[in-house]
Amino acid sequence: MSGNALKRLGICTSDQNPIVGVLVTLTPATFLQVKKQLLPILAAAGDSGVWTTGGAGSWDPDHPYFDKGTYKIESGDVDVWLDARHLCEPLGLPVASTEKNVRATLAARMSNHFPTTQIGINVHLAVPGGYDVLVSPTGNKLP
Repeated sequence: MSGNALKRLGICTSDQNPIVGVLVTLTPATFLQVKKQLLPILAAAGDSGVWTTGGAGSWDPDHPYFDKGTYKIESGDVDVWLDARHLCEPLGLPVASTEKNVRATLAARMSNHFPTTQIGINVHLAVPGGYDVLVSPTGNKLP
C-alpha cells in the first residue's frame, strides 16, 4: 500500500494531481477499517496475514506492545506479511509454485477487489477509505 507504488494507478496525494483517487494517511481507526475489509479476502486466499509490522502495525490489537500505546498518530501505509506456502492451494496453484508465481496470482485476485499493482516482490493495494477530499483543479489543497 505504498504511496509511490499507487502513483502508477493514478492514486496520489492531492498536491500531485490525482487522476483516480487521493492518497490519505491512515489513523489507528482507519487501520482497523482496512484490516476489517481485507481479512475475509486474505483468509479466502489462504492466509489472513501478519499485521503487526511496520509503522501502522503498532495499532493492531495483536501487536505485543499494543496495550502500552503509541505516540504514532498517522501512517502512510499498512504492511501485511503473507506466507506464500499457505496461498497455493486456495489460489489454485501447485504446492511447488514459485513465490513469484504466487505473488502474481495474488495480485490478480486482489485486483478483483481493489486497485492493485505489483512492483518487484510486493503487491500494493489501494483500499478505499470512504473520504470525500476536495482537490482544486491545479492540485493545490483547499482550505
